[in-house]
Amino acid sequence: MDRKPAYLFLTFILVFLLTGLTSCNSGQDKAVHSTSEIKFRKPDSLYMSKHVLANKVQAEAQQEIKKQQERFVKEALDCITETNETLKALASGKMKEAQKQLHLALVHATQTMKKHPNVYYVPVNISVSSNDFVKNRQQADQLVTETKKALAGGSYQNASSLLNKLKSEIDITTINMLFSNYPRGLAKADSLLNVDKTNDAENILYGLLNSLQITQVVLPLPVLRAQALIAQAKEVDNQNHAETKVDNLLENANYQLLLAKTMGYGSFDTEYTDLSKQIKSLEQGVQSGTAGPEDFSGLFSKVEQFKSRLFDQSHNIR
Repeated sequence: MDRKPAYLFLTFILVFLLTGLTSCNSGQDKAVHSTSEIKFRKPDSLYMSKHVLANKVQAEAQQEIKKQQERFVKEALDCITETNETLKALASGKMKEAQKQLHLALVHATQTMKKHPNVYYVPVNISVSSNDFVKNRQQADQLVTETKKALAGGSYQNASSLLNKLKSEIDITTINMLFSNYPRGLAKADSLLNVDKTNDAENILYGLLNSLQITQVVLPLPVLRAQALIAQAKEVDNQNHAETKVDNLLENANYQLLLAKTMGYGSFDTEYTDLSKQIKSLEQGVQSGTAGPEDFSGLFSKVEQFKSRLFDQSHNIR
């Protein structure tokens, strides 16, 4: 790893957010789904500026990114950087520089241990990217069908490539240091350098760097959009009870949730169905004039809980 002047590499790429929103207000979804699934075609329009919706989605994503950033430990990253500098110096035969960098790494390892005495892994690097390739359920269904066909035919690499396109998400990737072993490993490498056992010291340092763990939190964009649309529907209903606009926003929210389900985000088929039914019930309440602010708040809360469960499904990718 090269030394960088800044220790937080945050590349918040949201260039697809606006283009992805066109799926909310253009064309129609003609895909046919099973009879057990609530049939729902893509609304023809969206009574909400796509720029406003994009900003709301970005704000939701930034909240989660901030949570991840708050876990960041600068001293731990310094420790890793100095471990790399130690290895570079050893490779160049610069023993004094290697010992200097190793001692700095030990200092930062000690500081990290004092700050986080009971932490097994500490995050040292966070990056954010956006992948928004699927615009509607018809496109999602086609990718799923092609993937299944490729798998059935033994074309596993082709299937993998197709699955990489089945995305509409923001990915927060975190590199974590397995810190429980790091300080002891540095101390051992230092003692080996002091007795000119350079190769053994290098092996320990490389082993420490290879103990890094990479995790990823996936934020499904359709779910973020659904929540933003429900919030907007509540706001419109509170202001002027514009039935047509409220219904349209709820229909678009429902569509986004069903798109997320089609793409396989989460394994909560029952929850998707329940949310869809609750949206339909709220639409009926709006049309009959019986829906109140508490109904919108209840739906928003349900989607928030569902979203949180999806976000909490971080997983190791290395």
